[in-house]
Amino acid sequence: LIASSHSAEFTGPSSRDSQTDDRFSCAGITVRQHGYHLSRQRKISEVIAPYFSKQQIVPIAVCYQKKRGGGKSINCGQCEKCIRTATGLLVAGIFPDDVGLHVEMDAYQKWMRRLVNQKKKLSPNEYFMWSDIQNGARKAGLPDQSDPQLGRYLQWIRDFDFEAAQA
Repeated sequence: LIASSHSAEFTGPSSRDSQTDDRFSCAGITVRQHGYHLSRQRKISEVIAPYFSKQQIVPIAVCYQKKRGGGKSINCGQCEKCIRTATGLLVAGIFPDDVGLHVEMDAYQKWMRRLVNQKKKLSPNEYFMWSDIQNGARKAGLPDQSDPQLGRYLQWIRDFDFEAAQA
């Protein structure tokens, strides 16, 4: 049983979809995707957040960077995937530091500047994921944040035109 990378709404090219994964088998082992009916943000909000709220917190590793970690985290906290995952967690009311994903406010601000200044264009996959986070933020409202900078970042997530940032 593996977690699905996308949901049925994703129409872009992907090496991970339920039709491919569910056909894999080897030595009597079969693979089945779990959660294909849920978007990634809904998985965070509906599956992960309730689990963490019951004090079942386990550090998560999401980063692919070679020099990830560095003492504060098992993730780099700077790459697009770390920023995206941390943002999705914040939208679901989970503080990323609590699950081993330390991201400095400066990293969020650099990410915003890269998109606003069009120095980063989102792939179809990235656009799909960021739009999903944005939809989650719009539906859930902004989580209570004691940090005003973080609150402004989350407001930016709700308002930014991610469509204009596509490659």
